[in-house]
Amino acid sequence: MLRAAGIAASFLLPSAPLGATETDALTEADALAGELAQQCASCHGEKGISLVEGVPSLAGQPEAYLTRQLDRFRAGQRSSTTMQPIASRLSESQTTALAKHYARMPVPQIPNPADSELMAKGQTLAASRVCDGCHRGGAATHELVPRLAGQREDYLRAALFAYRDRERASPEGVMAAATDRMPDEHIRALAHFFSHLP
Repeated sequence: MLRAAGIAASFLLPSAPLGATETDALTEADALAGELAQQCASCHGEKGISLVEGVPSLAGQPEAYLTRQLDRFRAGQRSSTTMQPIASRLSESQTTALAKHYARMPVPQIPNPADSELMAKGQTLAASRVCDGCHRGGAATHELVPRLAGQREDYLRAALFAYRDRERASPEGVMAAATDRMPDEHIRALAHFFSHLP
């Protein structure tokens, strides 16, 4: 909690001067994007590639998706003792700049060698659960949908468990329906499959 408070406090950055236009504020926030991202790097990694267990990589995620998630943290629609206070201190222009910054970064490379049996099982499950309707090939087919390919396997696994157990909500309840009563071994196979896709 103390670490979270410290990180959140570091986001108390100066806002645009009085009389500045929205364009001026956006330009200022864009210039600060690199500085903001350096503070994010303690959890999300340099170049947006996380080395911390349970923390997602942000590099190459759709800009609209990243913006929406920060907005959801700010509104309390997505729960995180770390991210909610951070998001609440970001201005709209800073949020936009950060989302653009990470969206432009190269997608993480495929992680450790895949387990062929888990990959086959995950592929079958992805088709039967209609995952490809939104996450086709591990890449988002819509700007508000996250890219799964190359994402940390432990993060994907934890997210699927959270959706299934109703500890995390998704817009329109899509993920709750997709993971409803999903066995643990299916979740593990899906997380392995998507994280190892190019």
